Amino acid sequence: MAFSYSVSQAGNLFPRVYNYLCVLPDKVLHHTEHNLRHPLAIYSISINRVLQAFENILRENAKIYSVDWTTNNNADFNVGPLLSAEKELLDASMAHIDDGYQILKALCSISKTTKQIQFADKWLETVKHPTVRNYKHGIKTYRDSFAPIVNKIKHEHGRLQIVVMHDALNEHDKQRRIAGYFLEGVDKQGTVGPDQKIHSGKYAISFHRDLRYHFVHLFMIGEYLADAIIQAISQDYHVSLPANPRIEAPWEPIANIAQSIHDLPFIFYPDELNKLTPSVIVNGSNQSTKILLTRISPLKADAFLNWRIQIQFSGDNVTRSWKLPYFGI
Repeated sequence: MAFSYSVSQAGNLFPRVYNYLCVLPDKVLHHTEHNLRHPLAIYSISINRVLQAFENILRENAKIYSVDWTTNNNADFNVGPLLSAEKELLDASMAHIDDGYQILKALCSISKTTKQIQFADKWLETVKHPTVRNYKHGIKTYRDSFAPIVNKIKHEHGRLQIVVMHDALNEHDKQRRIAGYFLEGVDKQGTVGPDQKIHSGKYAISFHRDLRYHFVHLFMIGEYLADAIIQAISQDYHVSLPANPRIEAPWEPIANIAQSIHDLPFIFYPDELNKLTPSVIVNGSNQSTKILLTRISPLKADAFLNWRIQIQFSGDNVTRSWKLPYFGI
């Protein structure tokens, strides 16, 4: 499945839902009843947070390719900013999904129920919103793929750890490096390493694949939310929104992010070769700029035949043993 986004056609490179949020008629708006912002405002704040997180990770990840190896075959770099950027991307992506429910709620009259329900998705289900189940079903697989990481960080003292894999046969080729992360877990022997439930106790997640994955699904969320809005407004208000509205808006930041993700080497961690890999392709320039997103890339990713791994574990005054991903598998 492939989707394209064109400046010349849409006026911008935002996900499709953005343009529909720009043309909502007043009669469908109920945001003030719920003490919410206008749906467009909710979406703008939400997606800009996600886009900023992408920019931060791409900037910090780029430093991995520039540092020199020491005489001990280790790279000297500060993992703190990269860890913070990745955590923010996960948090922002989860919030972006939830903000979709707030947008649907803002288009639904508060008079439909007198019950006080905290969560927007539950409120929408209670009032029998016509399309909330479609939206929830559409984003479920994506949400379930990273929600356990976010929840474990928030509620179970989970911590992310940066790992860098490099080609042992081409140690001086700075482009032959793959930075990634894993959620730390503790096994029954007290050893800290990749979480058993998230990573089967032995794997990690590369930024080369993960950034492509999250970027493509950012636009998929926009597709599902656009469909949910169009259909709900049609059913609830008998109003048809304009087909393919064109809205002029800044597009360069998204194009730059897409290009940076496209430029990431198509080299992944060994276990990721068997996973479906989205692709991000940028064509044209200026007003002819177009982004092509595919959920399954036609290209086959590569992996290192021989590799070395570097991790910077932090001491806690108690733990005495650590486990590296991919070793002993």
